[in-house]
Amino acid sequence: MDCPYLDNCPIFAKFRSEGMANIWINGYCKKDGGRNCERKKLRDAGKEVPITLLPNGKHLASLAK
Repeated sequence: MDCPYLDNCPIFAKFRSEGMANIWINGYCKKDGGRNCERKKLRDAGKEVPITLLPNGKHLASLAK
């Protein structure tokens, strides 16, 4: 089961490499419905999800550009 937010998650458009995006998608979004994704956890809680937040909970400042 895929994460219900996968199709509209803005973070993947920020990656220059489709391969890099697919690593995150396969590791977090297509696994257990995104249960381990920190972005999904925040969204489910009704909180703002920073564009710099990666699915593993770390921030990547270059995504803000």
